[in-house]
Amino acid sequence: MEISREKQFLKIIKFMPSIFVTIFSIFVILFLYFENKKTFDEEKKDIEEKYISKNKDIIKEEVNRVYLFIY
Repeated sequence: MEISREKQFLKIIKFMPSIFVTIFSIFVILFLYFENKKTFDEEKKDIEEKYISKNKDIIKEEVNRVYLFIY
């Protein structure tokens, strides 16, 4: 009985570090994934807003230029 328990304990000691590293790695990867996704979405929104604002200004200028040209 004692030898069997020792073998089980040795198996636990043998496999526990690799299991721990695997689980820890999964958590780190998930954290980085969601953090990068959040950053990407924020940058995407910022770029869209700048693009829309820039094009609105261009359209206003063109409409004013055409208006002045007509009158």
